[in-house]
Amino acid sequence: MNVTFISPMYNAAEHLPDLISSLKEQSLKNWRHIIIDDISSDNSYEVAKKLTEDDERFEVRKNTVKKYALKNVVEVAREFQDDPENIIAVLDADDALCNENTVKILLNEYK
Repeated sequence: MNVTFISPMYNAAEHLPDLISSLKEQSLKNWRHIIIDDISSDNSYEVAKKLTEDDERFEVRKNTVKKYALKNVVEVAREFQDDPENIIAVLDADDALCNENTVKILLNEYK
């Protein structure tokens, strides 16, 4: 099983270091994180790209039209709807995982 975290973001540059480091610190490594920039007017997209460039589990996308958080999440979740081994978790861009075992806890709950 894998966990896919989806984070829609809008002007979240200042929060991204905490979000991204909380994922990189996970004890289990079978996760991916898709960050969707929803036409931020700050440098969120550039910050996200820079902070994740050394880790292929991250994917940073940039919208060309405004979609708002829910539509961003639904569109990405649909990409994985036929994968029964994938758990979808939504993280707002100003969130962070509470400890290094969050992925482990999620996987244990879905066994």
